[in-house]
Amino acid sequence: MPDTEPSSTPTSEEPTSKPTRTIISTEAPGTGGGGTAAGGPNESGAPIGTTGVLLALALAGGIGIAVVRRRRS
Repeated sequence: MPDTEPSSTPTSEEPTSKPTRTIISTEAPGTGGGGTAAGGPNESGAPIGTTGVLLALALAGGIGIAVVRRRRS
């Protein structure tokens, strides 16, 4: 049978230490930056030389097609 007599020490005393609270921010940081400014990888994509050559070939091809069409008409 369980003990039903009151104990000599009360159990409703205040705890000796306060519980810790975790602060969770609901706002975004206002520091800005990002990308390579935050130290990310520096990926420049295709080199400028390759891009320039491809653009020059496309331009020359377009001019060539225009000249051929003009001569046929």
